[in-house]
Amino acid sequence: IEIASKKKAIVSYPQDCEAKNGRAEYAAELSKHIDVDVYGECGNYNCSYGGDCFSKVFERDYYFYLSFESALCEDFVTEHLYNPLRYDIVPIVYGAANYSLFAPPQSYVNAFDFDTPEDLAKYLQWLIDHPDIYKKYFAWKQYYEIEDGTPRAICSLCKFLHEQREPKVYPILSRWSSVGKCPLQRLLYTHRYLTRHVLNKT
Repeated sequence: IEIASKKKAIVSYPQDCEAKNGRAEYAAELSKHIDVDVYGECGNYNCSYGGDCFSKVFERDYYFYLSFESALCEDFVTEHLYNPLRYDIVPIVYGAANYSLFAPPQSYVNAFDFDTPEDLAKYLQWLIDHPDIYKKYFAWKQYYEIEDGTPRAICSLCKFLHEQREPKVYPILSRWSSVGKCPLQRLLYTHRYLTRHVLNKT
């Protein structure tokens, strides 16, 4: 892993500036303790490379990427996690999923493992100051590869739609609803953002 060109700490490229899960508030607090560059409509930086921002800018210049989901729901994991994993940049996750089920071991830093954004910032700076430890976050690449799942998902959907299936009726749909799947969202009624300290008190 080549990290000599990395000179900046954290990059963020949120797609939804109005997400109601505390991620913007957490990022703002984090930025008080370590530099966070926000790209796109939600920030002050622009990337002119379109879909190549990771390969042309983020991977080259930054140590970490804020992989903050737009909702704190069970098993809700999106491209915010998988995009940085395809490159040599470590994602910082903030979400309600059990990330160990969705990503290789020691491939990400979980914000919920820290009591405060300041504690997270101190750990990230420590990793930057200790490149040999930072590089361990890429050891998984010897055994795993992150593929682009979009083509496979589209093919699976197309196949599913063209298969002949018997009509079915489901009288109870409550188990399919999101109610109860996003319990952490309710904590935001009384907290600006979530941390391990907040979660341990619930």
